[in-house]
Amino acid sequence: MSTKQKGICPFCGNNVAAEIIEENTIRRDRCKCPECGETVFLCRTPGCHDFAKGTQVYDHELCPSCTSTVADA
Repeated sequence: MSTKQKGICPFCGNNVAAEIIEENTIRRDRCKCPECGETVFLCRTPGCHDFAKGTQVYDHELCPSCTSTVADA
């Protein structure tokens, strides 16, 4: 199974190489954290390698760190 580069999972906070569970050429790849099993997506901030939360209702665009940086600005 293919994996993404290492980044921080927004659910468990561990530095993980998320497993790709659904490759997508137009949108972001759907991934799974190997530690907690939650759905994650690569953060959309250029240069950021952390992951954003994926939920049943909404897939977040930014990781928690980038979200707080935008909120502070």
